[in-house]
Order: sequence, then structure tokens, then C-alpha cells
Amino acid sequence: MKKTLLVLSSFLILGLAACNRKPVNPTPGQTTPVVTPTSTPTPSEVVTPSEVEVTYTVTDLPDWITNDGCVIFAWVWGGSAGNGKWVSLEFTSPTSASFKLSDDITGFLLARCVSGTTEPNWQTKGNEVGRIYNQTDDITVSLGVTTYSCSSWKEYNPS
Repeated sequence: MKKTLLVLSSFLILGLAACNRKPVNPTPGQTTPVVTPTSTPTPSEVVTPSEVEVTYTVTDLPDWITNDGCVIFAWVWGGSAGNGKWVSLEFTSPTSASFKLSDDITGFLLARCVSGTTEPNWQTKGNEVGRIYNQTDDITVSLGVTTYSCSSWKEYNPS
């Protein structure tokens, strides 16, 4: 997202500089010109998933996330992860962590689990190993973006 904002900001700044900082508003009945690319991108310019291992980083984790020895996992899906699989996270600071996986995943969420959990289980109840206490909403992965904010968490109660 930061990369997208930077590109968008640069485009707006360059666009404003090109038109002397005056907004362009078509007069009634005037059509807005259509911009057509002058060339087709070559295969080396097109970004596609390649199943290359990359490091995904999650930032803005709450400071209470590891209270009572709780551990964090990512449930990832799409591409080589198929319908979903658990991946452990490694903390890189008190409020950020990372995991390595191929660049073809399409989404993930984070889960906060009971201390001692090595593989979370959506059905485990009580305070048993494997129990998931909290989770984030689904996070959609954008090709080429490897850093995501995960500050919003909700309680998880298996049924």
C-alpha cells in the first residue's frame, strides 16, 4: 500500500507540475481525452506470481499480542498454499513479525494462539494447545507488496 501511495503521490505531483498546478476541467460538451499506451509491455516488464520465496512482514501488531506466552501464526491461502495452511511467524520487533512463503499466495490472516501451540486448530476449545484466541480479518495480498498492517484483531470462539 505504501508503494501504491508513493506512486500515486508522485503521479499527482508530476501531473500538477505539468499543468502548472491548475486543475483541468472539461467544459460542458467537451470530451476528456483517452490515453492509450504507445507500446505493449515486454514479458520482463510484466509482474506475475513466480512461486519465488519472499518474506512477508506484518507491522503494527498490538503490544498485548504475546501476553501469557501466546504465539502467532499466519493462515495463508491461494497459489502454492492451496485452500490454506498454517505458517509460523518470527518476531522482528515487539510490534512486527515476518514469515517466508512463495509470492503467489492471495491472502492471509493472523491467529493468536495458546502458549505451546505448534499448529493451530479452528475447533480446539478451552485453554488447550492449538486453541485460537484472536484473529485478524482476511488480508488480501497484492502482487509485489510484502508489508501489511495488522493492528485490528477480533476474538475467535470455536463453535
